[in-house]
Amino acid sequence: MRDWLYIPLDDRPCCRQFPQRLASLEMPPQQLLGKFQQAGDGDALLDWLEERASGAPGAIVSVDMLVWGGLVASRHPSGDLKRALARLERLWEIRQRHDLKLLAFQTIMRNAPTQRTAEEVEWAEAIVEFSQDPENEVLRSAIPSQVLHDYMRVRQRNLRIYRELAQHEWESDYLVFALDDSKTSGWNLLELESLGEVNSLPGTDETGLLLVCRALAKERVIQVDWSHAELQQLQGLYEDRPAGAVLKAQMAAADLGEGSSDHQLWLYGRAGQSQIEARAQQFAEVDPRWLDHLSTALEAGARIVLVDLTFANGGDLSLGQALRSRGLWPKLAGYSAWNTLGNRVGCGLATLVLNASREFLAERLADDLLYQADFRWRAAKLLGHPGLTLSGQEVERVEDEIFPALRERVKAYLPAHCEFRLPWERLFEVECESRFE
Repeated sequence: MRDWLYIPLDDRPCCRQFPQRLASLEMPPQQLLGKFQQAGDGDALLDWLEERASGAPGAIVSVDMLVWGGLVASRHPSGDLKRALARLERLWEIRQRHDLKLLAFQTIMRNAPTQRTAEEVEWAEAIVEFSQDPENEVLRSAIPSQVLHDYMRVRQRNLRIYRELAQHEWESDYLVFALDDSKTSGWNLLELESLGEVNSLPGTDETGLLLVCRALAKERVIQVDWSHAELQQLQGLYEDRPAGAVLKAQMAAADLGEGSSDHQLWLYGRAGQSQIEARAQQFAEVDPRWLDHLSTALEAGARIVLVDLTFANGGDLSLGQALRSRGLWPKLAGYSAWNTLGNRVGCGLATLVLNASREFLAERLADDLLYQADFRWRAAKLLGHPGLTLSGQEVERVEDEIFPALRERVKAYLPAHCEFRLPWERLFEVECESRFE
């Protein structure tokens, strides 16, 4: 039987590599997906989809990639609305002509534009604040008028695509709108509300993984364990709702239910602490009673994927060390702590029900915990800046002076050899490939 077709949001590891790690999927050539500021080729991707649609069990597609050329391209003012609408119409035609089962996801543009310089970071922060208080003239004055004009024009342009999708939701077997890097208020939430009753969830980069679960997961009931009762109320830095509601929305998108099961999603967070950035963390002892509870469940044969919610953009190093001291890392079925709360919860769900390999566990340990919470910031210190963009020479320095130590650190947790690269020539994401020794 043929594999499902899959068109990712872009070519980053979380969008392209993770689905390939967790399921057998047919993807288009990577060069069609573009790279960072270079948009993907939507017309060529539609050609690819049409060529393979006949006889395929279904397709999971990012609308952002097909109509704009990817997530970053969807925020750029150069995008042509007329062409985008024509591409969307062609997607519907392909589905109808080939009777293709279609699972689609569309991002609601985040309130912060893409940033490549320190100046753009300042503007983005001001825009996010302004979106939450649009009557504040002081905030407005902090944003260059042309920057704000271009930004609002993109929002209005993209809203046209959202409305077109919502009005033709029947054209897909399942369509979900994903809230990218949200706060609890802002223009993105108003735009989502204006669409009426549509499927939506907090997060973006993991949404394709959730639709892979909807299409392919054999295990549909999972057991959920929160490390403490208040954790369900944890408000992430980049979500519009607390952790419990994030999990509920993502399970709905993945078509999963909650109940008694040996497939278990364990969610961990420090008691009494709001979410902060991982780079600002301080050491804290992990409750030994919780570690005993986890150890007992693992010994009883439960398949456990651990999702670390304590920090944004990286895992809890104290938790990682505690698991290492107890010898629990090799017993876990998976681990997730990358980027936002929504990103890691969705990835954790997919890891659990798609039966991820040991290699994926090692890669998430290396990336989510050790790189994002520690070695990424060692690299930033080495270079003297946060790494929004890197020269070729700077990439080589990170490869020569940071990655060897990271590689050895991984081996202190699991007997795996990892290779790393910086796919977008910036420090924000790293691509990892592992093999067990």
